Amino acid sequence: LAVAVAAAVGLLGLAGLGLLVATLRRRLRPLTAEEQRAKIRGDVEGTAKRAEELLGKEPVNYDDPELIAAVEKLKAHKDYVKALCGAPWKDWSAPGSCQVCKCRVDRKEKGLHCANGGHRICWKCMCGEMDWEKLCDAEMGKLQAGGRRDGQYKK
Repeated sequence: LAVAVAAAVGLLGLAGLGLLVATLRRRLRPLTAEEQRAKIRGDVEGTAKRAEELLGKEPVNYDDPELIAAVEKLKAHKDYVKALCGAPWKDWSAPGSCQVCKCRVDRKEKGLHCANGGHRICWKCMCGEMDWEKLCDAEMGKLQAGGRRDGQYKK
């Protein structure tokens, strides 16, 4: 350990080593509830942003494993958004325009379809309409039920 510390001081200097230690302390301590909520929201919004980026490529590769995984992750949160008609969201089944931004939702990879059939929502707008409090409460409840002692939220 002494050799490793000496090597780190040699490479980083004392100021750099202090910054490294502070960073490690922050990363090793359990997240506060507020930090967990921010991480959950950031992860979901980041997934939606990445899905939109992948859908914006020409040509779109609908078989891209990253896009498929992102869509599945986003669909898992559909219960925390309501359609304009109040119906729950279902998997996409017919083309139409997003109820918020009016972009085309003409494939299952692009968004959801309401149970009544009249509304669609794209992934970006789904995040804008999300009931974040309920979603975060549910995700944090899963952490507690899963026995995570450190309280850390994982993607």
